[in-house]
Amino acid sequence: MRTRVLGSVAPVLGNSAARAEEILAIEPINQEQPDFSEPPLLLDGAADHWNFREDDDDYYSQPRFLFRLMSPAQQQALFENTARSIGAAPKEIQNRHIRNCLKADPAYGKGVADALGLLLSDVSAGEVELTTLG
Repeated sequence: MRTRVLGSVAPVLGNSAARAEEILAIEPINQEQPDFSEPPLLLDGAADHWNFREDDDDYYSQPRFLFRLMSPAQQQALFENTARSIGAAPKEIQNRHIRNCLKADPAYGKGVADALGLLLSDVSAGEVELTTLG
């Protein structure tokens, strides 16, 4: 992040120490200034800034495709790493993550649940709409 120095305060005298915010005030520069944006690149047609909010309703296709590209050994490593990462988290957080994994791919959710030692029947499935998209 680029910053702009707003100013400084009187120098430190003798043995007295100045607090950091008294020495230097820093303000972030707004990065969303259109005048300073990069121009579109010519690739195979014009490319410009992508508004990620345009497809804000699809959070599961990308992890679904990645999961399905993984070998069974890679999938198992994912399940085990996830279980180690969230194993100490409260059960509701574990259940929420499993529900999100189920939305990406049912095997993904089941693998994480198994690695955590949880039954899918223990995960409140009311919010889960299992997908069978390609």
